[in-house]
Amino acid sequence: GTPSFAAFTIEASPPLTLDEVSDRYIRYVQEQCQGNHAQVARILGVSPTTLWRHRTKSTNVASDGSA
Repeated sequence: GTPSFAAFTIEASPPLTLDEVSDRYIRYVQEQCQGNHAQVARILGVSPTTLWRHRTKSTNVASDGSA
């Protein structure tokens, strides 16, 4: 079944960019789903391919610092 979620909150200073908020929320959902990527994609309302592309983009940005 679908996991039950507690409130998702972020406290950051300085404020986060939209990409940073998305990355954190996706990681939060992945933790709640214990890494079940199909379930994460279903909860987020995206295809597994879109989720994979987002993870790939985020990994590339983290490794080289570019967007």
